[in-house]
Amino acid sequence: MPNWATLLFEIVNFLVILLVLRLLLYKPLRRFIRERQERMDAERQAAAEARSDAEARRQEYEGKLQQLADEEKAAVARARKRAEEEAQTILKRARDQARAAREAAARRIQRQIEEGGAALQGQVTAAALAMLRQVALATDSQAVHAAAMAEVDRLLGEVPEDERRRAGQMLLEGREPVHVAAAPALSDDFRGQLAELLRKHLGVDDVTLQVDEEPDLIAGLEVRLKNLLVKAHWRDRLERFAADSARAPSRTETGEAGRPDGGKT
Repeated sequence: MPNWATLLFEIVNFLVILLVLRLLLYKPLRRFIRERQERMDAERQAAAEARSDAEARRQEYEGKLQQLADEEKAAVARARKRAEEEAQTILKRARDQARAAREAAARRIQRQIEEGGAALQGQVTAAALAMLRQVALATDSQAVHAAAMAEVDRLLGEVPEDERRRAGQMLLEGREPVHVAAAPALSDDFRGQLAELLRKHLGVDDVTLQVDEEPDLIAGLEVRLKNLLVKAHWRDRLERFAADSARAPSRTETGEAGRPDGGKT
């Protein structure tokens, strides 16, 4: 038959042991487990935050790397563009300088040619003048002035009549002599012939001449009115030939009747 007292004691002892275990072991164990779980959760949260922060830093670092790469590409592109522009500028400057140098050289060569041609023309003219003086000295003055008188007659005849009449009117109003240059000196006979020619062409009754000897004319006459200049001498022929040797001879190749300013009538 069971011993109820012993059984009751054992039950009470078990319950006491359970109570002691609950008080001394269960609650600390649960607290330990809860604290451990909290630490693990905190560590997992920290680890997640660390991973998130690391990912953000990685993305930021990659973004900065990409930005640096883009800036480097842009800098290289700008440097290449600037180098190309500078190269084009240098090339254009070099071309301009080369063109300017060519043009300057061409102008210099042309100027040298012109100066050489002018110097040669001057030498030829001087030599021709000297030769003409020698020829004039050996030519009979009567023949020279006879030819010059015929030339004056021809040239005045080619002047428009209204121009000749105006010259005669100006001569009458001024009451001045007609200035005549001659080479060699003009004889009295030829002075009378020249005065008669001027009366005929200018339409006046009386003409007074003031004749001066001018050896520079070489040979011939030059009649100087206020509005007309009649050249019938060798120097004029030579100078016009030297200045206009490339053109065809004009109708006044052997003389010229023009205004005092050099214009033709």
